[in-house]
Amino acid sequence: MKLTILGSGSAIPVPERNPASYLLDIGGQTVLLDSGSGASRQIARAGRTIKEISKLFYTHFHIDHIGDLPSLLFAIKNSDFAASTTSLDIYAHQNFMQFLATFENLYGDWIKNPDYPYEFHPLEGKAVEFDNFVLKLFPANHNPESLIFRFESRSGKSLVYTGDTDYCDSLVKAARNADLLLTECSFPDNYDVKGHLSPSKVRKVVKKAKPKQVILTHLYPNNDDSTLIDRIGLKNDRPIKIARDLEVIQV
Repeated sequence: MKLTILGSGSAIPVPERNPASYLLDIGGQTVLLDSGSGASRQIARAGRTIKEISKLFYTHFHIDHIGDLPSLLFAIKNSDFAASTTSLDIYAHQNFMQFLATFENLYGDWIKNPDYPYEFHPLEGKAVEFDNFVLKLFPANHNPESLIFRFESRSGKSLVYTGDTDYCDSLVKAARNADLLLTECSFPDNYDVKGHLSPSKVRKVVKKAKPKQVILTHLYPNNDDSTLIDRIGLKNDRPIKIARDLEVIQV
């Protein structure tokens, strides 16, 4: 399992961080987790191509997580190289269908590609079984549709992506003993924002769930400095690092 960080930032534009987006290589497939604005270009900057991607997974509907979807579909439609797969599968909460319908009304054949069609699959229940991995679903404390993803490979490795969430019991359950916890850490403790995690909340999750490795992402500028790991206060307990765009992590 391999994670490529395309965007470790937030809704606030900064030079060094793209909005939320990640490539995950798992079970012989490449999947995209969220696609904040600029994700298509970040894929190219990472030395990858958009047609490697067979599946898109969306944690929720905020623009900094879905903003590049029309651009991605437009780029795929206009690519002149052979696809490695014959279709693109999009997975999200069932209400995501309204966004796809709106995009189709706006852009029509600009994003529809009969040679490389996309198909929407609502994420329901507690888990989705794929050929070479399992996706377990947990409710997040953010928007009504928000989900936390736990990917488990057939080889036994696990990666948890929080999306956007405040502290909740389901987050602890999702992250328990994970090989890698990719967690938002949006704001400092003195600027607590409902629906998001701060250093003290991340510390609480990590102490309870005991993931083997922690990567902090979705950083707003007022929380993004060299003191962040010290403010969490667990660096001697387990590996904790701050995400960097275009970084590749083996799980």
